[in-house]
Amino acid sequence: MSTILTLVVALVASAHTEIPACTVANPFCKESLAVGNFSFWYFRSYSLQTANPNIQRAVIVTHGLQRNAGDYFVATVDALHNESDPTLLVIAPHFKGFVHGSSTCNDPLDPGELALVVHRAK
Repeated sequence: MSTILTLVVALVASAHTEIPACTVANPFCKESLAVGNFSFWYFRSYSLQTANPNIQRAVIVTHGLQRNAGDYFVATVDALHNESDPTLLVIAPHFKGFVHGSSTCNDPLDPGELALVVHRAK
């Protein structure tokens, strides 16, 4: 019985380290990070929720005014050939913004989500 248990543990551990990198900006590759009572979303090539001893380096890429973190994530993963490098973690935070009265800066926000909120003077 202990031999079977050892084999199962070894298989689970090896399967964990063989998880392929996320290379697309879809919900599976997106996680939320809590910061106190708030949180923000980010795309990642490997989950930050699970320990991964293979990771040796990380690249954090931030988006511009269009707040298109997914596009930046995919471009960085592609440029670094991240799908073939299990030692490299790519993270692209999605910093949302909301400017009252703006048609271009009005990201929908989840409750407690961190964002830049601007109230324009009248």
